[in-house]
Amino acid sequence: MARNSLAARRYAFSLFQLAQERNDSAELDQVMQELKGFEASLSGADGSVDFFLSPIISKADKIQILQDLKSKLPHTLRFLTVLVESNRFDLLSEIIQALEEMREEVSGELTVELETARKFSDGLLDEVKNTLQERWGRKIILKTAIKPELIGGFVAKAPGRVINASVASQIENLQQQIAL
Repeated sequence: MARNSLAARRYAFSLFQLAQERNDSAELDQVMQELKGFEASLSGADGSVDFFLSPIISKADKIQILQDLKSKLPHTLRFLTVLVESNRFDLLSEIIQALEEMREEVSGELTVELETARKFSDGLLDEVKNTLQERWGRKIILKTAIKPELIGGFVAKAPGRVINASVASQIENLQQQIAL
């Protein structure tokens, strides 16, 4: 697993470096949009992921499918072709994640998945966002998800960081203390 993560980071770094050499953050955004869109379409289409991961299907057939999508993948066609040719298509999700992390690092942003038991008001979301920005020293981009099993409070997740301020977590901690 660590070996695949390292390979994914290297592929992501190559894409990132290319965009930086061209001094074009808009191109990097377009690359991210294409890769995420392509991955989402593979996830939604029945058997599409298996097609690109299958050792039975020839590389030529896989590349032909990519060529057929040329108009929808103007910034990433060559890159996806390289992944097919080098049998590294299985790294696509990890590459996208690593590329996103690199982009955020340079821009000073940090994407945080905020899980809440119920929908937070805009004012409360702003308060949580400001608190996280102060704590982590970066501009926060929130992605929210409703998780009723948290009972109340929230869980904030970012790469390498977690803040669990949920009622469910507090109840679990109390149960563990009582069991001692």
